[in-house]
Amino acid sequence: MPAPHESGTAKTASFEGSTGFTLIEAMVSLVILAVILLGLQAGMMTAITMNTENLMREEAVNVAQERMDRYRVEPGSPPGSETVSRQVRNFEVDYRLTNSYDASTNVLNITVEWDFQNEDHSLDYESHIGG
Repeated sequence: MPAPHESGTAKTASFEGSTGFTLIEAMVSLVILAVILLGLQAGMMTAITMNTENLMREEAVNVAQERMDRYRVEPGSPPGSETVSRQVRNFEVDYRLTNSYDASTNVLNITVEWDFQNEDHSLDYESHIGG
């Protein structure tokens, strides 16, 4: 039993100088951590999206180069348009190719178009293919 204090009341334990966190301090630190993690997550999503767009652009260049090489080997006029499907990461991408060939200069222009996240993208590729 605690010893009586001068005024006749019992002395209670004092928490002065004790270490540790209060509930409010812990909750504030969790809120700060959540805001930081949300910012990092948004940055990561932007980086992944930009990387995917670059991979799709690279694949469009590959498709155009493959078609250009094929038209160099196979004589004659290339088809006016065609569609090529490719797998890029987890996306099935349809590349639409529009070809315009000038027989007088032997110049072939290929326009490659594709969609990603409701945005249209395109690439123009031009080369001399004849002798």
